[in-house]
Amino acid sequence: MTHPVEAAIAPLREEAKTRAQKDAIDLIDRLLKVLEENGWDLKVVAPRPNGGMSRDRYMKMNNTYSLYSAITTYDKPVLRMNEPEIRRQDDYNEAYFVNNAIDTAIDQYDAFVAKMVKKIGDCDSATLDGSHVWGWSILTVKKGDTVERWKTQQIVNVSKLGLLFNQWPSRKMK
Repeated sequence: MTHPVEAAIAPLREEAKTRAQKDAIDLIDRLLKVLEENGWDLKVVAPRPNGGMSRDRYMKMNNTYSLYSAITTYDKPVLRMNEPEIRRQDDYNEAYFVNNAIDTAIDQYDAFVAKMVKKIGDCDSATLDGSHVWGWSILTVKKGDTVERWKTQQIVNVSKLGLLFNQWPSRKMK
């Protein structure tokens, strides 16, 4: 038997997948534009970090390099240190990146549902109102004669390494 909270939130799972796909494609488009504007040279856009910098700076540069590398492929191998690192668009890598974003969104969505079921516990019914789970929403839960409202609003944070990540704090409203 499906928990009422899961039943209320589950229909939006497809929307989460669609949004993740769109966001990944938009990011790819922005990254490819930057590469194109810089002659597809990865050394110009996202140079590899070196050992003479702080750990945070090193990790940030390495993450940027990895991101661009993940969606492209080598145009030709780099044989010398001072040669440009020319990349080209790669449909396979782009599809892999998009599918990974979708899989991650599904995992986050399922974790969100599990978190809400655990927080709320047993209930008789649940309904969801709002733009969508990932923006803001209010989950109305009935437990016998008691009605609880849980507000979730997405916030975007940036790690010290420059990585964006979403959080969905849910609070019981008074």
